[in-house]
Amino acid sequence: MNSHIYRALLATAAALPFGISNAALVPSTVNIDPDGGAAGQSAIAIEALDWGQNSTLTVANIPLLPTDIGSIFTILTQATLGNFQNPSGVNLIGTGLNTDYEWTVVIAFEERVQNLLDTTSNGFLDLATFQTVPGAATSELVIYYDTAVNANPLLGTGYNDGTVVLRADLSSVTNGNFQVDESSLPLPLGGTTGPVDLDQSGANNWPGTTTLVGNGSTGNLTFTVSAVDNAFFPDVFAGSIINMDMLFGNVSQQLPFAQVDPAQQLWDPVNNVFVASAVGAINGLNGPNELIQTDFNASFLTETVPAPGSLVLVGIGLAALGGGSLRRRRALTA
Repeated sequence: MNSHIYRALLATAAALPFGISNAALVPSTVNIDPDGGAAGQSAIAIEALDWGQNSTLTVANIPLLPTDIGSIFTILTQATLGNFQNPSGVNLIGTGLNTDYEWTVVIAFEERVQNLLDTTSNGFLDLATFQTVPGAATSELVIYYDTAVNANPLLGTGYNDGTVVLRADLSSVTNGNFQVDESSLPLPLGGTTGPVDLDQSGANNWPGTTTLVGNGSTGNLTFTVSAVDNAFFPDVFAGSIINMDMLFGNVSQQLPFAQVDPAQQLWDPVNNVFVASAVGAINGLNGPNELIQTDFNASFLTETVPAPGSLVLVGIGLAALGGGSLRRRRALTA
């Protein structure tokens, strides 16, 4: 496979955002070959990847108690690409996506519990706030190209196979929140309507499993690329561009699942294992994990090379992650 691994040393990350400079990262048009030249698809210019509705699993964080403030837990998510979007935000057609092949993504990263609030003063902590914890050893984003269109939202399979075209690590400290609608609490806990069916997307494939109702969001998640296959991204680091980040803007979260089936398991790309959803009888209340329906797009950000001597770089480098001194090296293998 034609791939390049890029690495860098952190240079005064506390003072310089992303460990590079105080210059703003801006959305950038990127040329890609959707099938890596396998079936003769032409290269296209895109500015965003529009991922489909998907499942996100928060691992071992339910129930949240006041003593959990400051604790760290893992987030897993996986999705199928819905559309390539051009610089005008228009979906590109005729690329063969999800007919001749599919693109999928699997993501793992960590969040810290920042606060737990009782917004109605009834004794129930209904609002939780979080902050991401960047780090190459605990986060990974992997994008796959697969000629078998086999991703199964319910079974949670088919997202981690095919050809790896890009790897990246979380590099941003981003705030998020999730708030429970207290009317969906069980009646003995003060709810008025009680929990609802978890799976409300078509047929109920989760009979007997209900969920609290809630919604939330996460700010922009920035991932710094650690490896890329140039058959799919032929000019990612062309010219003066040294830094390509994937910006997951305004990640929306909701319960119950209305547009996609809740996944029975999700792939953990850091530990290379499937993690069972294990949400208990009432998702969001019994735990130990919690399933949330999410939706996001990914943009590409670039920054030009700063003046010589202003960075400590090894070869052609990417921004190192805050909190680390040397990026973990990873090849483009499954």
